Amino acid sequence: MKCYPLGPCSPRFFGIGSSTVGPPAVITTGVAHGFSLADVITISGHATNTAVNGSYSNLVTNQFTLTPTTITLLGLTGTAPGSNTGFASAPAQLITVINFPVIPGVSDNSKLMVAKINFTAVPFGTAVLFLGGKGLNQGNFTNVFRGLNPPAAAGVGVYDFYDIDGDGGNVIPIAEYWVDARLPGTEAVLASFWMR
Repeated sequence: MKCYPLGPCSPRFFGIGSSTVGPPAVITTGVAHGFSLADVITISGHATNTAVNGSYSNLVTNQFTLTPTTITLLGLTGTAPGSNTGFASAPAQLITVINFPVIPGVSDNSKLMVAKINFTAVPFGTAVLFLGGKGLNQGNFTNVFRGLNPPAAAGVGVYDFYDIDGDGGNVIPIAEYWVDARLPGTEAVLASFWMR
């Protein structure tokens, strides 16, 4: 058996340098933020231009566009120009199970086949972790097949887990399974796998 922790997983936070009223309102970060159009972006703690504080997603309607250092909030009119307060943040990116160290005797982890995988939520956070296949998206539950609830504290409550068992031999392609630990930044899951 091999055990590797895949968390905790921290959100991405960037200080806001300035914002405009618009419309549309534009947020500028001091450095390149690395957000994508698939992210849920939250603006928080921005003073003066308080109308921009909130969460924005392109899941249902297009609420923002991006450049490397700007976030344009489509259809939003700000309160007043703001500067040097608050944060733009997005959940941490997906962690795939294949992010393991090199395994002796396996030349390409992306092709690793195992007999069993166990996922166990560990006591760091309070939010649900999502398990699924490639392309997992907890926002619309695409390719999600299980949520795991973390225990309240070490040794307290139930350690929620999920097993994937192969039908004999090393037949489960581990790279096909994803873990999404995007909610508040303290989530963690222990992934264990068995090879026969």
